[in-house]
Amino acid sequence: MKTVIRVSVLIAIAGGLVACQTSNKNLKGQEPGIIFGEKNLGRFVGYSEMCAQFTGNRIDNKIINHFRTKYSNSSEFEAGYRHFINYTQYDWATPPECGYVNGSLKLTYAKKEALSQKSYPTKAPKFVLKDTPHLLTVTWVDKETKTTHSFNLSQQGKEGQTEEFIVDDNRQCRVVFQFKRGNRGIWDMTCKDGEGGAGSFLFNADHNLTTGSGKTTFAGSIAFKMVRAT
Repeated sequence: MKTVIRVSVLIAIAGGLVACQTSNKNLKGQEPGIIFGEKNLGRFVGYSEMCAQFTGNRIDNKIINHFRTKYSNSSEFEAGYRHFINYTQYDWATPPECGYVNGSLKLTYAKKEALSQKSYPTKAPKFVLKDTPHLLTVTWVDKETKTTHSFNLSQQGKEGQTEEFIVDDNRQCRVVFQFKRGNRGIWDMTCKDGEGGAGSFLFNADHNLTTGSGKTTFAGSIAFKMVRAT
């Protein structure tokens, strides 16, 4: 049988919290608070799901889904979340710290997340491009060759999409650019023949120069530079 002490790991990460006044204390007598650090947050979300499964102590699913969606691309969050993924009821300490964990998640959702959303006014004008000509220069790393492609790109807010264009060997593809924090983003290529690719990119403030890299299923590693033609 597995040792029933694993849950004490939350005591070690309690330093990532700022105390707030509620009635649900942890084993060290600390009140729930705002959770800092994506790995810590992942642990709390994973722990909360264990609480729901084994004790019935659960919080609104929208809170759990919010964090799991927002940090779906975070390796730190995933590492924290997976800490509890193989736990069973035999791993549960007594008493579990469900009130403390769920209280902290509620506070983080209500305060920290709300504040971060307010920092980006919803009424601010969005960056918009409509069928704008672009030139794309691709370095096919494995082939040691370069090709140039032209197409129209449309962008609305944090997502841009090219029209279909010929990429390689008469292969018709389309690329979607998703703009993340700062000047970074990820791209995803889908081709009519089922091939594709994905990677990351950087862009300047005016969105008229983009550089990136990644891999395709049909030609291996690539690097690219894209400029607005007008």
